[in-house]
Amino acid sequence: MSPSSYLPASPPLVRSPTELYEDLNSYLASALAPGTQSNLRTALKHFDTFLATQPQRQPFVTPRWDGDMEASLHNEMTFMLFAIYLAREGKRQASTVLNYCSLARSHISSVVGFPLTTGTPRWKRLTRALRKRHRRERRECRALRTTHLRRAFTGILAQQSPIAVNRWATVVVGMHLLARPTELTNLRRSHLTWMLTPEPHAVVMLHPLKKGPEQTPVPMLIAVGDGSGADAYAALRRLEDVDPVVGAARAHTPLFRDERRRAPSVPVISGWVQRVASAAGEGGDAGLFTARALRIGGATELHAMGANQLTIMLLGRWSSDVSRLYTRVSQGQVLALSAAISRAPEDPSLEQVFHSFVQSARR
Repeated sequence: MSPSSYLPASPPLVRSPTELYEDLNSYLASALAPGTQSNLRTALKHFDTFLATQPQRQPFVTPRWDGDMEASLHNEMTFMLFAIYLAREGKRQASTVLNYCSLARSHISSVVGFPLTTGTPRWKRLTRALRKRHRRERRECRALRTTHLRRAFTGILAQQSPIAVNRWATVVVGMHLLARPTELTNLRRSHLTWMLTPEPHAVVMLHPLKKGPEQTPVPMLIAVGDGSGADAYAALRRLEDVDPVVGAARAHTPLFRDERRRAPSVPVISGWVQRVASAAGEGGDAGLFTARALRIGGATELHAMGANQLTIMLLGRWSSDVSRLYTRVSQGQVLALSAAISRAPEDPSLEQVFHSFVQSARR
């Protein structure tokens, strides 16, 4: 369905030539990350299918003036009906429904030339109801910690074969980089370089996932470790020695390779992580470790060492506070805080000092 079909046929709009519409859409789409572009195409396809089920309803009304409430409520109702259609017909979870609505609304607003808002109280009520009825709990995932790597190291690397070395390097480096699984599959050998100053270290030029196409690679530094199973520098050195790639081939050879000499898929990486967890003594709980356990483990280790949340966000390439969902609290942190509470010095609260003051509990 063409963008103009979202609006009434009368009065007619002054339209630019078709090629200008195509150029405009191309520019707007280029600002989105590849994954978001795909989701936008899917959302618009569903929106067109939804409109076909509502032949008597005009999707959008052009506001007659700024703050035209009648037009705004009509246009918002279109997206409310679209949300119900997505939830009922596709049996989708609320996060997917709301994401499709947001993508379609933003794109269509840019096409029709006026804002399509969904910030009213009734939209918020619908959002809460959707999340209540169509919420799917995210699968539990444990954090792969440094202790897991040290425990499993001897058994996993008993054979110094190329595949064994690749598996281990994928897991260890993935945790050190707080890597999303797909970020690991996109790495090439040319993204790895070795530096001698100011001290020996490796540099991995990582292309962040969930970022726009203009996003530049992020240099991730890996220092020389202690030689244990948690030493990512040593794991990369073994990878270069046991499975070498030289010259121009480094540009198109995956940094980590599976049995087929290809970049490992996300399920394959999950299998490798579970193998490490099992070798570390997790037993029946090994299945709770997936490829995402590497990102969770890296964030948790940084937090346990006292890194502040901003540092964790930067090293994990997070642009929001969602990093808090990946950071687990460690036993040692809780014990240290518990001991500190018992030693806390006398320090009265403001409510004790100023009796007329009551601290608000509002968020």
